[in-house]
Amino acid sequence: MAGAPGETEPLDGIIQLRDAPSLDIAQQAQHCLMRYCSNTTLVYFLRTMPPSMTIEAAQEHDRLIASAFHRIVGSEAGSPAQCERALRQARLPVKLGGLGLTSMAAIRRAAWVGTWALVWTPLRQLHAPFRAVDITAESAADFQQLSIFTELQDAHSTLLDDYGYVARTYEQYDRQVFDYCKEGLAHFRFHPDGLPDRDTLLPLACFDSGSEHLQSAQRRYSQIIHHAAWLGFWNALQLPGVARREAVRFIAVSQYQAGAFLNAVPSRRDFRIPTWALRIAVHSARDRNSRSVASFSLAETRARSEMLRTPSRSASARRMASA
Repeated sequence: MAGAPGETEPLDGIIQLRDAPSLDIAQQAQHCLMRYCSNTTLVYFLRTMPPSMTIEAAQEHDRLIASAFHRIVGSEAGSPAQCERALRQARLPVKLGGLGLTSMAAIRRAAWVGTWALVWTPLRQLHAPFRAVDITAESAADFQQLSIFTELQDAHSTLLDDYGYVARTYEQYDRQVFDYCKEGLAHFRFHPDGLPDRDTLLPLACFDSGSEHLQSAQRRYSQIIHHAAWLGFWNALQLPGVARREAVRFIAVSQYQAGAFLNAVPSRRDFRIPTWALRIAVHSARDRNSRSVASFSLAETRARSEMLRTPSRSASARRMASA
């Protein structure tokens, strides 16, 4: 986690970033540091330990990221339900309409399956006793399977169950006509692309096959989790009490390349996004708070930027602006 020693929260160092007089990209820097640095620190741990051993650490990690996210984008001003929906969307990949702040608790299964898909073949080649181990065998009266492999079996099985649900739903969307345009052409319900083909999700018995599909297996299985989360969030937006415009915005930002600007890293001048612009974009398109929150963010950011840029402001006023 990023942050200086002695801080109350590990991510305070990122949260406290503010625009400078000549560089107003603090929020873009915050998003990049959160997404590419802080949020990925647990991935190796998830790959090397079974899911039962990583759940508490993953949940604490997710809590810290969630707290920092709300403080950075200002979504704390929304209702509890709006904040919850904002976080659920932020957890989605950018290409699925989110901010790429993947939940580590959610991808534990994919990380564990991905590890064994990658290492089981070389392990059996390098160490002869492993060749007698059957990772597909289940415990019986005369046999006790190792817990690391029972967790592998459970993770693999539940991921395939999730895949089946998403694939069936997407297939239904592709077959059921949603409406017709004035030209008489049929239109179908939208869903994002990117769900892996079923034949690329190998059974455990093929984890020693040397197949090309064993490479990058974690990414492939993680896509199942992401698409299931996308579908779950879409269904949540259909519930009573949720404004229809939220569902419309979500479909809009789930379109191809709709969130490409969020992948920009401000190391190049042409890729820099002013804080006021990024904040409004995040609130209007991805955060589920009211319009008043976005308006407040714009006024707040502009006032802060003006105070930082005005030479006549006192040092104390500058400190207040960055508080």
